[in-house]
Amino acid sequence: MNKHPHNREVLYWRFVADILNPAEAQLRWSYLSPRRGREVDADGRYAVALIDREGSVLATYPAGAVISKDGSPRSVVAGAIPFHSLTARIVVLFGKRSLIAVDVPERKPSVTIRQVQVEPAGVQTIEWEATAEAPSEPIASVFVELDDGRRYPVVNHVRTSEVKVDMDGLPGCEQGRIVVRVSDGVWTAEDRTGPFALPRKPPLVWVGRPRPGAGIRSDQPLQLEGQGWDLQVQRPLLGKALQWFLDGRTV
Repeated sequence: MNKHPHNREVLYWRFVADILNPAEAQLRWSYLSPRRGREVDADGRYAVALIDREGSVLATYPAGAVISKDGSPRSVVAGAIPFHSLTARIVVLFGKRSLIAVDVPERKPSVTIRQVQVEPAGVQTIEWEATAEAPSEPIASVFVELDDGRRYPVVNHVRTSEVKVDMDGLPGCEQGRIVVRVSDGVWTAEDRTGPFALPRKPPLVWVGRPRPGAGIRSDQPLQLEGQGWDLQVQRPLLGKALQWFLDGRTV
């Protein structure tokens, strides 16, 4: 029986691990988050167990096995597991076999951005220093945080201590910040730059059809195909947001 966490705010241990073979896996990234994220269909073969310092199982939750979306033919096992405050070790299981074991560090990691103020134009290098109790280098993610608190990723889950950010490609804002988050595999720490202002950006558009230079017969139907990207909300534009013109006239 799962013992529910006593935390007031439920945290989820989110993870992705590459399946090397049915009985072997390698952790790609993991961290605690207040967001559960997308649901992953449970796979009856894989599970995650939370274990306390005495070796007792606090809870066991199913995990999901899916095809990786990064272009690799390899499958992954993934999940968002409710975290218990007494957890000392997290174990990913294949049946009853332990695939991955992650010890919960007693001390949380830390991160400090070296240059707190960034110029609001051009390509800026964001550097940071991070420390963690875990033996491996902390995994970092970098976001731009807008005025309303929304965050959009610049890079996700990288083992580095610097990234280059094209400020001209970021959404417009009055009090924007660059946020660096690091994780030791369980706990996370964050630091952020000082605020900066950026002008609002117009959307980007591409014409797919007709292709540039293609001949078009006046007695044949004209197929129009285009795409748009809203830089302010970082998502595609709906088809009805696109207007088409031929020789200056709306078609």
